[in-house]
Amino acid sequence: MSPLRPASGARRVLLERADELALLAQAVREVADGGSATVVVHGRPGTGRSTLLAETAVLARRAGLHVVTAPTAPYPGPEPTGAARSRAGAQEPPAAPVAFLRDEARQPGAGPVESAQSLVRRSGGRPLLYVVACADPSVLAEVGPPHHEILLRPLSARAVRALLVEAYGEEAAGPLVPAALAATGGNPAVLCGTLHRRPAPAPGPEEFVALADQVGRHQLRSTLARAPRQAVALLRAAAAADGDFSFHQVCELADIHLPARERARADAARTGLLGPVTDPRLYDALVTDRLLGLMDDRDRDGLHESAVRLERRYQGRQSVLGRLVARTGLTDSWVPEALYAAGVEARRSGDDAGAATLLASAEDRGAQGGLRTEVLLELARAQLSLHPDAADRGFLRVLAEPALRDGSTARLFAADVLALRGGSEAASAIAAAAALRTTPAPQQRALHGLRELTLTDTGAPDHPGPAPAPEAGPDAGAWAAPFPLPAADGAGGGAADAARAAAVAWRLCSAGREIGRARRLAAGALARAGAGQFAPALVAARVLVIADGVELARHGLERIEAEARRQGVRPAVGLALLNWAELALRTGDVSEACSRLDEAIAEVPRRHWHPRRLPRLTALEALIALESGRPDLAESAVSGAVPDRHEYGVDQAFLLFARGLTELRTGRTAAAAHLRECGRMLLALGCTNPGVVPWRSQLALALAGAEASAAPDAISPLLAEELAAAGAWGAASTVGSVHLRTGLALPGPKALVHLCTAVRILTDSVARGRRVQALAELADALFDDGRPGEGRRALDQAVSATRARPGLPAGRVAEVAARYEELPRTNRARLSPAQLRVALLAAEGWSNRAIALELSVSLRTVELHLTHSYRALGITDRSGLPTALGHDAGTG
Repeated sequence: MSPLRPASGARRVLLERADELALLAQAVREVADGGSATVVVHGRPGTGRSTLLAETAVLARRAGLHVVTAPTAPYPGPEPTGAARSRAGAQEPPAAPVAFLRDEARQPGAGPVESAQSLVRRSGGRPLLYVVACADPSVLAEVGPPHHEILLRPLSARAVRALLVEAYGEEAAGPLVPAALAATGGNPAVLCGTLHRRPAPAPGPEEFVALADQVGRHQLRSTLARAPRQAVALLRAAAAADGDFSFHQVCELADIHLPARERARADAARTGLLGPVTDPRLYDALVTDRLLGLMDDRDRDGLHESAVRLERRYQGRQSVLGRLVARTGLTDSWVPEALYAAGVEARRSGDDAGAATLLASAEDRGAQGGLRTEVLLELARAQLSLHPDAADRGFLRVLAEPALRDGSTARLFAADVLALRGGSEAASAIAAAAALRTTPAPQQRALHGLRELTLTDTGAPDHPGPAPAPEAGPDAGAWAAPFPLPAADGAGGGAADAARAAAVAWRLCSAGREIGRARRLAAGALARAGAGQFAPALVAARVLVIADGVELARHGLERIEAEARRQGVRPAVGLALLNWAELALRTGDVSEACSRLDEAIAEVPRRHWHPRRLPRLTALEALIALESGRPDLAESAVSGAVPDRHEYGVDQAFLLFARGLTELRTGRTAAAAHLRECGRMLLALGCTNPGVVPWRSQLALALAGAEASAAPDAISPLLAEELAAAGAWGAASTVGSVHLRTGLALPGPKALVHLCTAVRILTDSVARGRRVQALAELADALFDDGRPGEGRRALDQAVSATRARPGLPAGRVAEVAARYEELPRTNRARLSPAQLRVALLAAEGWSNRAIALELSVSLRTVELHLTHSYRALGITDRSGLPTALGHDAGTG
């Protein structure tokens, strides 16, 4: 049998202990070979110390070592000599090496740990294996160096799952893994004890948690029963303080006087439940709750109230006092402030659930006036990642609170977060907050700006909603009502004007007017937005992306994301990452777009996105999938996403656009209907800029594919309107992209003109991906036009661009390249063998006379063969031969 195979009774507890067993087996071999070794095994209660020590005894006996497992057991002394040997007769003492195994968990009263050097002297210098299993790492100093150390940790999720599968089977184990991890903390003893109590069939998660709690409490009782009274008192006090008291404060709470404190600490540490002296808390929150739960209710309440009185006497931090008072029923006037301080600290440290509990308690215990407003704000912030709907309601309550503390920005922050969601309800609440007499004038100005910003993607306030559907035709552009633009820029010098500037910039951008002014306003809003104003900055960054201000937008998004993470405003982090994804998509970096989108969903799970912002997330997901060459993923993304017909916003129209584009790419007939609906909604909102959503040219492509006979009459007005709108906006990426799609929608020479224009305009634009696509489409069109030589030059540029920047989409380039690779084979098949031999030599640069000499034919024959070859290949002279026959023609 392998020396590393555990004894049958230890199999479960020794799961994930292969490395530890290997180290112990190596130590046993060293001693069996005449050396000595010391091993200290330490870990928390239930991690398998005693079982691992028992397995060591098995390994030692198999190797021929004399095993001593308790200090009171007969110890083989030094070899007797002289008279002692005579008195012993012919018997010789055992000369086997010694394995001395000490288990602190099973020998609590054995006294101090003996050093390895002392044991070696007692054994007369014989080879010695000394293994100590303990919970207190301070034993390491007592056994003395040199030694090996084994630290036993809780089981991993994989090991927990393996044990559950062994007990209940694969299907039943899956749902139990999270509950088992939470209820046992990976403690092998608690987990195995629970499995022993409840064999198959598997219990439900709630029943398993209850059983694990019973097992954990039982094992904790056993540990406490072996500990001295003062050690138990110290552990209870440490559980009540939960790391907020110093060691001496914990001792004072436990009523342990100075002379006995170190002894009590040592006894408590030997249980394995206590952390280091510098941080006297229990090592595990589960154990803390269970230890306090084992106390009588009156004793536990008295201990908590004593902790509060002690902290007030020491005049410690308010946040510490808040955490302590939360476990009591005290309702004194100072209690809400303390709970508020504790909640703020918990939220800033990332404990949103704990913060929500503390802050809700502060509200319930009588927070009044300005403190109540601050409590409601922090409670809503804590709920952002837990219950978004509850957070929305909380921010609305903050806006309605009449009282503010001096200098408080609670209303402004609440309005900013609600502006991230948009909608008329938020706009009305922000307007009502601005009208309160207690709102300072600068905040009133900022609130008015945020209200305007909240309504930017729903058109003007009180907008009646979508008008009838636009029909493709000469009058379609006149159907949109004039878009009302604010007269003032809101270009003041403070953060209060950032929202106004961002709102005006977005409306200019949406209407496709005055790109220079829109850029200046967006840049100013991005620079002026305060630390708590994310909505203006995010809108400004989006305007800059659409206006080709990519670098400024990129730097702004970096700052927004960092600040939103610092403040814990996860919706702002998610929207910043979504803007990153759109920026990367517009510049052609599809791999970065995918990465940013994944980060956004990881930061804010899909179920936590606000319903008004979810359509944009879904639309970008579909568009990125299409650019990645995965129409199946795009179809999956939009298949179950239907815009709310009661919502009329740019993001809802964007989702319809993505749905139509997905239908177009997958050859579905509903593409035109979705794109028409998108256009209806955008025109109703006054959004005519194709840089925001280029629905007209995509509708033209859908019509060109589905209604070929009637396409010219339906397509031309759409394309003309979009070209005019793009020219009015003036962003190179927008203008070039519209020319590209126009070239794809139109037939014949007009298409080539627009494709050439697209390549020229996109050459120096930020839309590098669109330039690559334009080059590929131009090469394809030139191929069809019988000009493969010119097309080859465009294709080479596209290939070079994709090689220089691997993130650019290369699917279309590969398709066109495949056509060109097939061209030489097709062309060669058009020539007779004699014509092909002459043409190949001419392609390599041979003169007609040299060819005639090489092939032993007349000069006239060479000229005739070349003339027929030019005609067959569709070229005018020998300069077109290398392309027509392939670049490797010289080797063919």
